[in-house]
Amino acid sequence: MNFFCYIVFFLHIQLCLSSGKFEIELERLINRKGLNINGTCCNGPDRFFTCVQSCKTFIRFCLRNQNPNLDNINRPLTFNNDECTYSFDETPILGGNNIDFTRLPYRVNLIVLPFKFSWMGDFVLQVDIFNDKTYDGQPHLGSARELIMSTTIRSVIYPNSSWHHSQTIDSSLTSHEFSFRYRVSCSTNFYGSQCSRFCSPLSSHSRCDPHTGDIICQQGWTGMDCNKAICRQDCQHGHCLNQPGQCLCHHGWTGSHCETPIKPL
Repeated sequence: MNFFCYIVFFLHIQLCLSSGKFEIELERLINRKGLNINGTCCNGPDRFFTCVQSCKTFIRFCLRNQNPNLDNINRPLTFNNDECTYSFDETPILGGNNIDFTRLPYRVNLIVLPFKFSWMGDFVLQVDIFNDKTYDGQPHLGSARELIMSTTIRSVIYPNSSWHHSQTIDSSLTSHEFSFRYRVSCSTNFYGSQCSRFCSPLSSHSRCDPHTGDIICQQGWTGMDCNKAICRQDCQHGHCLNQPGQCLCHHGWTGSHCETPIKPL
């Protein structure tokens, strides 16, 4: 399995039957000097104020509810993923100092954080960007790392197709810039402002209301499961089977609306 296929496999695993997903589309990371947050080189010596080796950049995402006991805590290096009450993910190494994520193949820049509960609107997203310090170049939870930069978003959003943009610029000596956009959307068959309404049409004659998740019958059909055809208008003494607009006369009746009794011979 090549490097980028491994990344795609890693990033796009989703929990089964999740009610919704918090999507993050990475755009750009600029680390002009190849420095960690403390101003030292990610890798290799500093020669004439220039780092001779690039950073090995990977990113961690922590999505959780707003909690007064945690909202003022930003501890990237003493991190406990149990605090990520909504969802959590950590990428493989994505590149070096400067990364245009939109140019990476296989939509590697799209991070999906699934959740399996009613979305309440408020959230905290903490994004920590690290330099990998493992020997094999395969970072994992708790592996050796150095922080490059960190950003935290506290906001309220609801499921729709609109993206919200975030850009962090560190004006200190490290000169870091990081931009991405994010949104919340419901998973397939989940609807509503909280992604809590499950709707799965039971027949080809029905569909789900995209906003409420209510079952809506297609034109010409009715019933709890939308499996009862609506007969032709003014069908008086007839019925329809599996085709809307029919008027099949009952025994002893005839005419276009089954309105005429058949006279006995």
